[in-house]
Amino acid sequence: MRTPSRLPGIIALSAAGLLVSLSVLAAQRPDTAVVPSTWQPQHGQFFFNGYTTRYTCDALQGEVRRILIFLGARADARVKADCPRGPYVPAHTAWVTVDFSTLAPTHGTGPTVEGHWVRTELAPRHPIFMQEGDCFLIEDMKPLLTSSFATRGVLFHSECMPYAELLDSYGLEGEVLAPQHPQVPQPELGNNSGRDNS
Repeated sequence: MRTPSRLPGIIALSAAGLLVSLSVLAAQRPDTAVVPSTWQPQHGQFFFNGYTTRYTCDALQGEVRRILIFLGARADARVKADCPRGPYVPAHTAWVTVDFSTLAPTHGTGPTVEGHWVRTELAPRHPIFMQEGDCFLIEDMKPLLTSSFATRGVLFHSECMPYAELLDSYGLEGEVLAPQHPQVPQPELGNNSGRDNS
């Protein structure tokens, strides 16, 4: 008896992964003009109140860190979540403290980093680790995101509904000052372990 080949399925999965990577790269289109920049430290705190999605501490910290790095924060970003039910029990609320660095234009004479204005989009399924249930998280992070990054023409919208997941419930789109090679999250970062929608 002939065993069916798995090759077509493998090729299909590889093609799907390639399309995901290409779509993220297309959304993060860097301007070719170099902007002399320096890293500026940022510190902030916000209260997460997610009616739709619950996170463990580790999952929430990972999701916030991925969002910051995707938008252009330096890779050494630190996130600390204070979860009321302990580190391993998913919860709808938590205090989140963040310490990270973002690029800002500079006209000084000291060492600089090559920055670029990068066209970026943050929305459900874009990049791949973002989910429809992240609406309240993005809404709670909005003051932090809009005040910590150097941006141009950023548009933000959110229409979060408790206990409902809507495909177009939130979105952030515009130009962010980021390093020459912005971080591109890989599909495996979309692991949903430590979160549930309930």
